[in-house]
Amino acid sequence: MIAACAYRPAEEPAVRIGPGDDLGIRHTGGTTGIPKGVLSLHGPYRSAFDVPYADPRPEDEPPRLLAATSLAHPAGVLTAAPRLPYGGCAVAPTRIREALKVFGPVLVSGYGMSQARNIAMLGPAEHDRIGHGGRLSVGRPLPGVEVEIRAADGTALPAGEQGEVHVRSATLTAGYWKQPDLTAQVLRHGWLDTGDTGDTG
Repeated sequence: MIAACAYRPAEEPAVRIGPGDDLGIRHTGGTTGIPKGVLSLHGPYRSAFDVPYADPRPEDEPPRLLAATSLAHPAGVLTAAPRLPYGGCAVAPTRIREALKVFGPVLVSGYGMSQARNIAMLGPAEHDRIGHGGRLSVGRPLPGVEVEIRAADGTALPAGEQGEVHVRSATLTAGYWKQPDLTAQVLRHGWLDTGDTGDTG
């Protein structure tokens, strides 16, 4: 790939690209069904990089990054930080406690998905927050991200009640490729129904 790119001109392409232009199609992991093509636009994708994801590193601390994931996972593009990010699936609180004993307070959890990019972060200082039934929190919504827990009928639920996780942000997908009916089911009035369950307790 690098050798092939060496023969391409270094100038910017003579094509105007706007925020609403298609960037690409990413496929979901299919954890809740058959994988779907998630349409990404330039504007929302670019907006994801405007949000700080990890705590700032003290100037006297050397940068470190451990991304134990495939290179295709978003963790592969995080900037170096004195943190150990994890995410992509549920993690047992017992494993987190073991990791804290070994590595200290450097863990950073990310909650997100292809349809919404980064949604929430649990920083190193908040890993002692254990929720209902011993569950570990996914953290606080990132700046510019709104999260609402709703009942099956779409009404917002009060803090502490479990329901469907809905998200609104500038980084939402434009929809599912060639699946307008499914897009209409999950994207309503600027909100994405993530298909996940949770609470804000």
